Amino acid sequence: MQDFLRVSLSIAACACLLTACSGGDRETEAPSTNGEPTSPPEATSTATPPSSPSPSPAASPEAEEAEESEGNLYRDPEGAFEISFPDDYAKQPRVNGVTFVSADGNFGGEAIYFEEDEQLSDEELKTLFVERYQAAYSDFGSLNTELQPDKSVRIDWRGKNSQGQTIDAVSYIEQHGRRIYILNLYGIDESYDNYLDDANVIVGSYNVNPS
Repeated sequence: MQDFLRVSLSIAACACLLTACSGGDRETEAPSTNGEPTSPPEATSTATPPSSPSPSPAASPEAEEAEESEGNLYRDPEGAFEISFPDDYAKQPRVNGVTFVSADGNFGGEAIYFEEDEQLSDEELKTLFVERYQAAYSDFGSLNTELQPDKSVRIDWRGKNSQGQTIDAVSYIEQHGRRIYILNLYGIDESYDNYLDDANVIVGSYNVNPS
């Protein structure tokens, strides 16, 4: 199994290949009570997104030039996925992904992908996620796991990043062919619930290329 500690968090196949890993099929309500952005986007707060499992090199100038943006829509230059954010969000393309943060710096996340030779079951995807993030965050706890209608696995979790900030997160992990996709959204020293409207916009717009 390739270790996605090596994989960048920062990021063209034809847009027509993109098919909704449909945001409408992902549940974005608050977590049940029962990756590293090495250079987070600028925000108006000193809060920063949490560290995740591995450092990521910045996207090459060529990749940044290939990025397509319409409003606050981001399209991966390799055609792997597209995602939109509220208008006041900052986004930072990275190799194999993008990081984003709210204007107040208290909500953010990343969309990333990496290659995996083996086909993993839903339980194996969950295990992969939990093992990696448990190693990256102190006080990590997985609160709830649920298979979504679009076949992604939703994982609600909490932990502390390397800056000691409390992360209240919802993540989605899925596999299409050899590619594994992860979408992380989290409150940073804030409850995820407080940004549920923003989360609905982001998750509802997230589409991946299943090829």
